[in-house]
Amino acid sequence: GEAKGSDEKLYALELTALKRSRNFKSITLFVDRKSGEIRRTRLIDPYDNSSVIEFIKVSYKPLEASSFSFKPPTNVTVRDLSKKGSSLP
Repeated sequence: GEAKGSDEKLYALELTALKRSRNFKSITLFVDRKSGEIRRTRLIDPYDNSSVIEFIKVSYKPLEASSFSFKPPTNVTVRDLSKKGSSLP
C-alpha cells in the first residue's frame, strides 16, 4: 500500500505473522518509492502498542565483493540498483 499523510513518497508494506506471535501483531516497512530504501519501521505488539524506528542520514560502507557470491537462477533478469542514478522499475 501507500503511506498516508506526510509519507506520500513512501510505500507502506504491512507484514503479519501467519501464526499468532507473542512478540508482535504486525510490522510495517515504510519504503522510499524512488530508492527502495527502508526509511521507517513500525511494530505493533499483541497489546496494540506501537514502536517506531526511523532511519535518518543512513550511510553505507562498501563491502568487499569477495564476501559474497550470487548465482541467479536461469532466465532471471538481474538489475544492479547500486549504481548511482538507478531506480526501481
